[in-house]
Amino acid sequence: MGYCLTGLGGASRVAGDLRASLGYYRQANRSFTALKDTFGKAYSYCGIANALRMKGDFSGALKNFKMAKTNYRRIGDKVSYAYTLWGEGTAYQLLGKDAPAHKDFIEAERLFRDTKDKRGLVYCMMSLGELEFRKDPKKGMRMLKKALKRAEALGIGVETGYARRLLRTAEKTPDKLPLNLA
Repeated sequence: MGYCLTGLGGASRVAGDLRASLGYYRQANRSFTALKDTFGKAYSYCGIANALRMKGDFSGALKNFKMAKTNYRRIGDKVSYAYTLWGEGTAYQLLGKDAPAHKDFIEAERLFRDTKDKRGLVYCMMSLGELEFRKDPKKGMRMLKKALKRAEALGIGVETGYARRLLRTAEKTPDKLPLNLA
């Protein structure tokens, strides 16, 4: 039941229903806590954190990312830890804290390379491209275009859509970067 709830939480977040997403993840977290399921707790904390980040509650998001990292570290799940770092980095980026964001993205990128997670690498390419765009728009655009090409080549539709949104925003309303992607 808990894993079904996390699936509903993730689908709701991507669909833009953040209230439902948060509710599903919190319900899953209660279930996993009662079952003493460390992976489930970590996964649901990360989901709660991402839903809070999307709602603009960065303090709550960072607190839950920390809980997720603690639990993922406990079981040695590098891929999920890397996605948690990416989410945390995005929260920092949205707060204008580029140094800790960059650190999280670089560490997540290293873990994604180690685990051969190509999808995660696309997320890092997009996020690092956003950071770079603010310093050097031409270089940032190249990075974002590379992320789009990689997402298209992998056939990952959600990420392809995100990369296209980032490029459109960078071209038309660059002051709106960074975006708060699901």
